[in-house]
Amino acid sequence: MRKLIISIVTLMGMVACTTVRFESPQPAGSLLLNEFPLEMQGFYITEENDTLEVSSCEFHFKNGEEMFISGNLNSEETVLKKFGNIYVLSLKDEKVWDVFPLKTRKSKLIAYYVSTGRNVEALMEDLKKTSTVQEISDTDEELGYYLIDPSVQEFEKLWTKNLFSEKLEFKRMAKK
Repeated sequence: MRKLIISIVTLMGMVACTTVRFESPQPAGSLLLNEFPLEMQGFYITEENDTLEVSSCEFHFKNGEEMFISGNLNSEETVLKKFGNIYVLSLKDEKVWDVFPLKTRKSKLIAYYVSTGRNVEALMEDLKKTSTVQEISDTDEELGYYLIDPSVQEFEKLWTKNLFSEKLEFKRMAKK
């Protein structure tokens, strides 16, 4: 039961509780990829038994019976870009984008997602000095999320300042 609760909280952080969302796929101006690189393709599992399957153009994430997320690089709702030594997966949700940097290490794939701590507020205040930061309200007229469209330099700064500090670590079980 404890693992189920941890998985639900983690996924809520990944998708539903994202405090920063983007106007466009990130990072702006980075190399757009039409396929997931071979080093990412395969079947992965977390310690909580969440699964991730990555093929050349698709991915499927499953958290037990609770959540299923998939994407196809041939659609307009899923974009993969290369940024230095990381890959950045952008998933469109209505009119905004959720962004997930990905790193590969030996037989692991690490998926990062936006932190929900106080660090986010400070980073958004700093970003307001050089870029537009919209505060989007939820149905209760409270802050739902920040909407941003950073330059590539601003995205790099957000990455190095740990905007994406939460993560899920997947261990490769089989290679495609």
